[in-house]
Amino acid sequence: MGSSIINNFFLPEWTNDLSANLRVSKYIPFLESTFKLTSTFNYSNFKNIVNNSELRSNEINFFRNELFFKTAFDFALNFESTSIFQNSVAKSQGQQQQFTNSSFQETFSVLVRPFKRWKWTVSADYFLPNSEDKSVDFLFLNSRFDYQAKQNKWRIGVELKNLFNEKNFEQIQNNDYSTTIFRSTLLPRYFLVTFSWNF
Repeated sequence: MGSSIINNFFLPEWTNDLSANLRVSKYIPFLESTFKLTSTFNYSNFKNIVNNSELRSNEINFFRNELFFKTAFDFALNFESTSIFQNSVAKSQGQQQQFTNSSFQETFSVLVRPFKRWKWTVSADYFLPNSEDKSVDFLFLNSRFDYQAKQNKWRIGVELKNLFNEKNFEQIQNNDYSTTIFRSTLLPRYFLVTFSWNF
């Protein structure tokens, strides 16, 4: 077990930050689907000191790309998907090595509406926190069933969560002096019944 001490101080040095965003959305009639692409790029140049080092110049490049699509078919079955790719690269002056972390996330849902007031959703979530270590990944499966009464007087729902019974979930961040792992303990497989009444 160790400890870290972080000191923040002010210097007469410039910090440079640059951000760029792109968002494109398009409905394609013959596919009866909507596609949306969102891209974000961030560049940061800053200075720091690690342990007893000299003042160092650092660069961080961060890129996030998200692709979303959703169908709008006239029949009972529709689909929805969100794919997210993230890549960060950190490097410091005087070091030959650069520190990279790439992650991938996919959410895919099947929406079934056999009748007007009945809805069933099955969704799968896949997470790969570090693309260089494909042995550590996470797959979640959830399901939800809803029934809505006439004139929306009451509604009942049944949710089945974490059907693959994953025990934990983690995210990883790398930079030139540390690797940070955020780990969350998850609830085991369970189901939940909800009921609401409007009056």
